Amino acid sequence: MKFGLVVYKETKNIGDDIQCYAVSCLLPSVDIVLDREHLDTVESDEPIAAVMNGWFLHKKWNWPPANCLRPHFVAFHYAEYRVAQYYGEYIKTKFLSGPGLDYLKAWAPIGCRDLNTVKLLEKLGVEAYFSGCMTLTLPQMPRIESKSPYVCFVDVDAKATEVMSDQAKKQGMDCRIMTHLIKEYSADTPWQVRAQQVEKLLTVYQNSTCVVTSRLHCALPCLALGVPVLLVRPDLDNVRFQPYVQWMHTATVADARKGKVSYSFCNPPTNNGMHQETREALIQSVRKFAETSKSIPERYSLSEYDRLVWQQQVMREALEESLENYKFDVLSYERKFKELFRKKGAGDKTGASDKKLEMDSSMLEKLYYNIKVNGWKVTLRKIKENIR
Repeated sequence: MKFGLVVYKETKNIGDDIQCYAVSCLLPSVDIVLDREHLDTVESDEPIAAVMNGWFLHKKWNWPPANCLRPHFVAFHYAEYRVAQYYGEYIKTKFLSGPGLDYLKAWAPIGCRDLNTVKLLEKLGVEAYFSGCMTLTLPQMPRIESKSPYVCFVDVDAKATEVMSDQAKKQGMDCRIMTHLIKEYSADTPWQVRAQQVEKLLTVYQNSTCVVTSRLHCALPCLALGVPVLLVRPDLDNVRFQPYVQWMHTATVADARKGKVSYSFCNPPTNNGMHQETREALIQSVRKFAETSKSIPERYSLSEYDRLVWQQQVMREALEESLENYKFDVLSYERKFKELFRKKGAGDKTGASDKKLEMDSSMLEKLYYNIKVNGWKVTLRKIKENIR
């Protein structure tokens, strides 16, 4: 039996690696690194035990995973948005049907990272429960004496950061403006290199007085590290953050921008400890899985031929449905696009309003491409911003 670590190799967000690092800390060894986006093509002469946690899945068609894997589903998050939105709303749970659904049912119960995923799977007839996120299990990092106390501001709204950092400085604190966005690693970068970067970042958080962030995988690690954390977001009701917002101090971006957040950066309130039960349950769950992995039987098997036939069939259905719906989408958004530019012309004092707006083919192609890549809501917002 090998132990595999599921990693999103193409990530540009170190939060993904923090989740993987948390898993690696609980496994006896990491014998093989598995690409999360290509779990269906894993080949091995012996079974591979792997914790299936994190964000699934950009390449939804690469599902279900290979027969050689012995998965343990905890901290699992299925995204029916993002990639699905790039193609309208036509992918969503299509790959959680047929063999894709049977696979989850075979390896249930599925421990989910958020309540929304629990509801989604239960609706599909899969036994699921809220397990919490793997980052809650992180061990504490080394303590390093700092020359002066500091606060970390991690991917917080720029104006809110400006206001709150001024408040922190008046309280005698240094401020470190940070981000979880990273340059994409090359395909051959060893996991050890990525893990070292995670440890380096977590050590900075560990030795801070407090951390202010908008990111889930910054806030939750801070709970695990015992570092006071303040979550600042415009959407505290975001489904990805439920029920975590109840476990930490929070503030809205609007209040932070106005300086209405009452928070002591030099003597921050401790975290309420509501995460502890979930943390311990997760640790015990993964440890038990590792200890019993050799006796885990194969619960689901799908021949390579049947897998490819099913994947091709669902991809074809999703594509045909997307193209059919886009015929209507593009026409609808083309009309909105024209109307926005007419309004621009009407407000142009140079007389441009008298000129006929010509929508050439390249403009329509650009519109179609933006809708396909970004979704219609983002595309329209960008158009409005550009013509103000």
